[in-house]
Amino acid sequence: MLISPIIGLLFLVPIGNIVDMVNHKKILIYSMSLRMCALLVFAFTINRFPGAYKLIPVLLFLIIDSISVNFYDVCYSASIHELVNTNRIQKLSSLTQTATSISSILSPTLGIGLYSALGFKGFILIEISASILSFLIMLTMKFHYQKTRLTIKDYNEHGSNSPLKTFKMGLSYINKRALIKYIIIISVMLNFFYTALSIGPPFIIKNQLHGGNTPIGMLETGSAIGMLLGSLLMNFLPNTNKKRFAFKMFIPFFILDIQFILLGLLFLSTSNALFVSLFGSLIMGLVSFSLAVLNIIVQVRLQKTVPTDS
Repeated sequence: MLISPIIGLLFLVPIGNIVDMVNHKKILIYSMSLRMCALLVFAFTINRFPGAYKLIPVLLFLIIDSISVNFYDVCYSASIHELVNTNRIQKLSSLTQTATSISSILSPTLGIGLYSALGFKGFILIEISASILSFLIMLTMKFHYQKTRLTIKDYNEHGSNSPLKTFKMGLSYINKRALIKYIIIISVMLNFFYTALSIGPPFIIKNQLHGGNTPIGMLETGSAIGMLLGSLLMNFLPNTNKKRFAFKMFIPFFILDIQFILLGLLFLSTSNALFVSLFGSLIMGLVSFSLAVLNIIVQVRLQKTVPTDS
């Protein structure tokens, strides 16, 4: 929970600059290759460390994994216009989030079964196999680069080869766009509260209500189903346009506020773990549904309004 945001902050400037100037497919190839190599090393070294010393390879792998995933996520977001045309952005975002939701629903059951059958090392080897498959699929994807895209040579010619100066150019652009500033503020707030939702309810159920792992699993399942339904809904709705943008953002925000209040009232009103898990899973499903809709609306809006080069 801590390593990922720390790495994100430390590598904020270099990742943004590299993605702006380097061929996106090359970045994806290098970042995915780095992660697969780290997984292989991790698989064959984890058992060489006894007891609590196993945290050493775990932490090292998580650091490398976070760097690789940060590069991959930023580069993928920047590559949307190179993969599909503007009219297909909402469909792509919806299908991507649908796939994530389906994996969230299936992964707990599959994970427990595979872990029990193969053990930790076998589990990592499956992860390596899945990463290789994703890597091969990515290699088949065709990136349609815009002719106006700036390169490292272009940045050097314009005197913007300093990483910090290039980063300031990005901040200057954000400062001119009120929409982006508001979205950043909203994202910080939502991530703060959603982290509390990720940690708080399981802690209360397990340590205060003594409900075990089953109610927690029900909450996670409800959350995954809600995200799946929200993603599927956005796949069938018409493309977001400027006139309806504020209205479409208001509805999921309103639902989120109501669900936060209801979840708090639920924990205050009863100590029955089964009751909490049933109604809590419904509330968490509505929360995830709203977040999925909101996330796709914002992604599509940014992809359509932020130019590739500015």
